[in-house]
Amino acid sequence: MYFNYTGILYILLGLVFYDLGYLAVKPAVVQGGNVAISQPNRRVSFNGKTAKHVYFFVLILSFIGIAYGIYSHGFGLSNLLDLSSFMEMSNANSVERYAEVDQDGIIDKIFGINACACPILGGMSFYLFEKKKRILSFAALLPQAIGGLSQGAKMGIITGTFLWLIGLVVAAQLLDIKIKVKLRTIIILLVSAIGLMALLTVVMMFRIGQFDTDTMYVVFGKAISYGLGHLPAFDMWFPTHEDVLSELTGGGKIFYGITNTLGILEREGGIFTKMMEVSPYGDETNVYTIFRFFIEDFGKIGALVYLFFMGWLCRKIYDGFVHKRNIYLSTTLMCGIYFFISWSFVASIFAYATYIALMFYLYFLIKLFYRKEWTFCSS
Repeated sequence: MYFNYTGILYILLGLVFYDLGYLAVKPAVVQGGNVAISQPNRRVSFNGKTAKHVYFFVLILSFIGIAYGIYSHGFGLSNLLDLSSFMEMSNANSVERYAEVDQDGIIDKIFGINACACPILGGMSFYLFEKKKRILSFAALLPQAIGGLSQGAKMGIITGTFLWLIGLVVAAQLLDIKIKVKLRTIIILLVSAIGLMALLTVVMMFRIGQFDTDTMYVVFGKAISYGLGHLPAFDMWFPTHEDVLSELTGGGKIFYGITNTLGILEREGGIFTKMMEVSPYGDETNVYTIFRFFIEDFGKIGALVYLFFMGWLCRKIYDGFVHKRNIYLSTTLMCGIYFFISWSFVASIFAYATYIALMFYLYFLIKLFYRKEWTFCSS
């Protein structure tokens, strides 16, 4: 991999500014004293059978969305039952997706929003079910896996995995459950990681349209640039970029999902079309991390100020979340924060209108999924 480390140092500096903004907020505490007031004991729990109904509704709708997507693109059941036809479908969908940025209709978009909400609810549902029934929560990963294979979209599978884990973590924090890491848990995570990498390898082979040993070697060669290329790509781009005040977009690229929809800025397929060579072996990538968006929106100095504000805002939201204030909104926003951070190695989740709409849909689902249990006691 190629590195000159100026871009890496800038990323570290940006994280420092984010942390400074986070630490600038004084944590909210319940004040003691001699004044007798009623303090609410805030608890949150699952909304009984309604929570299960909501989860299974979203899960079933996700599978319906996969079927609709396959048929709406001119394919059918026969393509799922034959390996050669399946690869042909995957390759064709991949080519079509990169040829046009916005080729899907409104129904496809609605199904796409629901498909993103599904793994989040799946992760949250891990604590909804008991013992062996918890395997039902993992079913939420299947729509993204099947959709990724049929469309040749590896990022869909990665995103689905992130969203499932985000749902798990947020639910544990919301329900005051401590996540215990045991040896069995570590083994399961390692096996799952290996399985995920194997699945991504298959997806990449399907995108190429061939399933043989030679193709597998090609895929293994690309895996390094896909998995690690974003850092050297940004590191080499950073010193070549000069801030031009008139070209700064003031958040327009971070929120491409809005500006592209309104026609203010045009988002290209793949976001960045220029490929950057990141190794002496000719490996290339067009992924530059979220920090390129920060700089192109606000400049190198302005991006640091923006990161400070982000840290401050995230702490405010987190403080409200842990103290269970505006619980449905703060839970939704926490999912958004974790999603934004987990996807920052690629770009901004808000560069896509689907992910912005997901936040509104998720708020509605969370209101049905959980219930508040407020009791009052004198202090």
